[in-house]
Amino acid sequence: MPDNREQPGGIGRKGEADTIDGAATGAAGKATQKLGKKTDDKQIEAEGKFQKEHGKAEEKLGKEEQKIDKDR
Repeated sequence: MPDNREQPGGIGRKGEADTIDGAATGAAGKATQKLGKKTDDKQIEAEGKFQKEHGKAEEKLGKEEQKIDKDR
């Protein structure tokens, strides 16, 4: 998806893309974390937790970008 930050009038659809990407990253991280728990692999579990938290942050960023764009 193209980055619409350069378009006049604000962030464009970047916030929506970040929200969707963040949700997908978080879901993948949650699955990886569960795999690590089931296989008793602490490294995979930690990587999944990191990925899940990264997804949450990206999703939150996207929601904030959408709020900014909506207020313009």
